[in-house]
Parts: sequence; C-alpha cells; structure tokens
Amino acid sequence: MNDKIENKELKELMANVRADSSEENMLKLLKAAAVASFIVPVDGKEGDFRFHAVSDGKNRRHMVVFSDSESFDKASEGKRQNGIVATFDDILFVVTEEKMGLDGFVINPGTDEVLFGKDMCDMIREQIAPPDESVKVGQPDHWPEQLREMTEEFFKIDKDIKKVWIQLMRRMSDDNMNWLIIIESDLEDDREKYLLDSFRSYIVPYLDSLPPVVVSFREDFARQVTASTDPYYERDIK
Repeated sequence: MNDKIENKELKELMANVRADSSEENMLKLLKAAAVASFIVPVDGKEGDFRFHAVSDGKNRRHMVVFSDSESFDKASEGKRQNGIVATFDDILFVVTEEKMGLDGFVINPGTDEVLFGKDMCDMIREQIAPPDESVKVGQPDHWPEQLREMTEEFFKIDKDIKKVWIQLMRRMSDDNMNWLIIIESDLEDDREKYLLDSFRSYIVPYLDSLPPVVVSFREDFARQVTASTDPYYERDIK
C-alpha cells in the first residue's frame, strides 16, 4: 500500500481517551475520526475483500482498523499484508451491516487500542446520515407516558437548553421508525455536541424502546422541519 497515513492528532486523542474515557474526550475523538482516513487490513482481491477481525473472551468480533501507516506496518511484523484506505463512514457502513456479524471495530488492536462497540456505531451512523426526501416527519398519535415529565426535569438540570422538538421520523426506504429530537441552545461545537449527547442518554429510557436521532436546530433540515411546528417543550423566559 503506497498511501502514507499519519493522523497525529487522532493518535493523541486516542491516548487521551485511554487515560480518561470521559464523554468530552470521546466526543473530541469522534470529531477527529469523522474526517480521518484509516488503514483496514484485508485478504483477497478487489471486489472480494475479507476483513480481519479479533475476538474477545465473550466471542465478540471486532473489525480491525489502524490509525496510521506505522501502526499498520508494526502489526504486520514484516510480513506482506494488503491494506485499503477507508473513511470513518466506510468503516461504520461495514460494521453496522447485520450480515457481517460484527460487534464493532477496534483501532490499533493489541497496542494503543480504542474500541467502538456496535451500539455506538449504530448511533453514530444514525447521527451522520443526512435526512433527505425519503424521510417523512410527523406528530405521533400518542406520547410516551413519562416523556414530558422527564423533559421538564432535564430543563431544570441543564440551563443551556432552550427548546426541544420531538417528532416521529420514518425512513421510506426501509420503513424504520425513529424519534427525531431537535434541540435549540446557544452552545456551539463541542459544548453543543455534549448537550445533544447528554439529552439523548438521559431521555432514551422514556422513549418506549424507539431509538432517537438527536440533531441541532442549527442544521438546515431541522429548521425546515420545525418551521411550522411548535416546540414540544421550551424554557419559560421571564
């Protein structure tokens, strides 16, 4: 493989996550990973690649990925090993395909490894998948029993959140249903991402098992969806 990949910032953020796996550090790592290229070891030929996977003590299989050329070469131990360059989106696509039978992926296994489980991969893929004309959004027939009460509680805890819209979203391609949650605040970048992630984690138990997609009001799609819809809940500013 001729492409040289370094990803110095990504490796530093991986080290930070291993030392302190806080949500803040993980979000920084995800932000860097989303725009990075990786090396994926493969066997076979183009059109019929076989990916490498490692198993843990519970027989969970994780796809092997390397953050940089040096880590890839070191793991190959001087043996000839084919590798392909893949984006974060490419990796998520493979890992979240049910037929692959994977439980996630691991970057730099056996050395400075960081593991991404399948649940996290599914969540990330939902977040970055751009809604388009194949998506329909509307009001539900009924709301989960504790949803409003717990939303009010979150507003008491977090003073940065201003408004939240909660609607149902159906993907017409596969008929899958999700809650679409749109949050407005004055926060930006990492602080806003932290708020979105915090609300998602907090509200999931009260959504009747239907998975949420949480997006910022800043996104064009979110503004279009909410243009003629009142917020589900908003802070009372006096």
